[in-house]
Amino acid sequence: MSSIKSLFLFVAGILVLPLFMPDTSAQVASFIAPDTICVGSPVTLTNQSTPGQTYYWSFCSGNTLLNPLGTNIGNPGNWLDVPVYITLVKDGGTCYSFITNRGTQGVVRYNHGSGFSNNPVSSTSITGFDMTDQVLGIKICHDNGQWIGFVCNDNYIVRLNFGSSLSNSPTGTKLGPYSMLDASHCVDILNENGSWVGYLTCSVGNKLVRLNFPNGLLNAPVLEDLGTIGGTLNMPYSFRVINENGIWYALVANSENNTLTRLTFGNSLFNDPTGENLGPAIQTSTPGGIALIRDCESTTGFQLNYSSSSPDLIWRLNFPSGITGPVTGTSLGNIGNMERPAHFSELFRVGDTLFLYVTNRDGNSLTRLRFMPCTNASVPSTTLYNPPAFSYNQVGSYNVQLIVNEGLPNQASLCKSILVVEPPEVNLGPDTTLCEGKTATFDAGLCAGCSYLWSNLTTGQTNIGTGQTFTTGTKGEYAVKVTNAKDCSGTDTIQLFIDSPTITGHVDTTLCFGIPYYTGGDWQTKAGIYYDTIRVAGQCDSICETTLRYQSEIPLFLGNDTTVCNGSPMILHTGVKADRYQWQNGASDSTFTVFIPGVSELLT
Repeated sequence: MSSIKSLFLFVAGILVLPLFMPDTSAQVASFIAPDTICVGSPVTLTNQSTPGQTYYWSFCSGNTLLNPLGTNIGNPGNWLDVPVYITLVKDGGTCYSFITNRGTQGVVRYNHGSGFSNNPVSSTSITGFDMTDQVLGIKICHDNGQWIGFVCNDNYIVRLNFGSSLSNSPTGTKLGPYSMLDASHCVDILNENGSWVGYLTCSVGNKLVRLNFPNGLLNAPVLEDLGTIGGTLNMPYSFRVINENGIWYALVANSENNTLTRLTFGNSLFNDPTGENLGPAIQTSTPGGIALIRDCESTTGFQLNYSSSSPDLIWRLNFPSGITGPVTGTSLGNIGNMERPAHFSELFRVGDTLFLYVTNRDGNSLTRLRFMPCTNASVPSTTLYNPPAFSYNQVGSYNVQLIVNEGLPNQASLCKSILVVEPPEVNLGPDTTLCEGKTATFDAGLCAGCSYLWSNLTTGQTNIGTGQTFTTGTKGEYAVKVTNAKDCSGTDTIQLFIDSPTITGHVDTTLCFGIPYYTGGDWQTKAGIYYDTIRVAGQCDSICETTLRYQSEIPLFLGNDTTVCNGSPMILHTGVKADRYQWQNGASDSTFTVFIPGVSELLT
């Protein structure tokens, strides 16, 4: 085994699936994906994995940011009797769950067959080895070809050796008593760089104890009493360990005052942790189990309400700033007919579905929680090295998972989350008609942090405007593209028609020379075509066309002013032939005889 080292996948902050691989053939799963896209936008992934034999891409796998589905599977085989802690383990192709029972003072082993989606197909009760009704925390690990379990039993630890297969009947070793242990409750054991380290809580004494295994899990551990971690622990029960950005943390449920304690170990679980009490996160008098999940580069969690009467039995733990920030709780009610739920199992991924199990102390039953894959991806999965482009049809957070060499000794996987958001909503309204000489202003909406780009699709001109609004009086089809801070774009187009004024009236008149006529906005005395605008409410203006004609001027000349002798008559001649004449005194002859001085005038 000198050329082999163990590789452990840590999901939910604890050991999930042991793999073994030669140092020289380590597989790396890696790909580039966008963080945020728009609904309907194509997603192109770049595979950067080291060459493998098989590839499995899932674009809509189970997501712990969504609420799970729950099913109470009852009491398989009627072995459950005051069940408390549970752990899930996969040995080759067989899935097992191990549950401690305070009633039967032992452990139940369930065989789920090929997947944790199955109800148990067989079961075994493991008792003896001086286990008492104080059996609580349990952990199963694989070390040097051996499956080894550890069970908390008050001030003892019972080690179960299953040998090379979890199907074997185990041998048991009672380790202790340890004076520093008093009501040991929850235990977790992990492998860090080839060395094993474990932690357990003592509900009496309010302490955290470290288990060191310098010579492997088949040897008795060396225990270190770390105390109350600065007074932050108060009857600690369940806890979970998680690694975020290379730093190890643990979240501990304190039963006495319903608070959470965050332990920070730094870059190694062998470091002494610091503690901070975060206060209560859920509404209960007795907090139950905790699940911490590092899923697709984000941290989420769940906590149980160990209550026999409350309707709010499972709570989501929210970490808006990551595990280092504040934590709040959101009730999810009762999923899967829980009955005084005690503790969570580890999280297990089977295909595209994630599983958690919950022990129910009242009712002696198990609840199976499933985080189901979604159906919103245009391509659900593929086995190609470079996956095809795909898209999502609804907003939400989606997990993209790549598994390289699935089922082989050098299997590797990577999961990333993609946030899908709505593009900006753009509505320029219906196509519109504009009267000639007028302008229209198109409004693309208020959109904080958005950029705008206007185009004239008729002329092919782009970048004709970059503001929220655009004003024009030229007919054509216009488009605007609105891009938000997430680089999502929405577009809309609008057609602008120009309506020229119509001639709705016509006047044709002929006047005598020099007679004025009001048209074209003024009094006219010259022949021509004149236009008058007729205002119509709600419509384009109409035009009235007037054709103005004048008769020719009559060339009258009575002669120059003259002087005659007094009493001598003078005859005035019009010099033109006309149908009718009229002089100033009413005379109507073509001539006029003057006898006295004065002014003579031909009127017509």
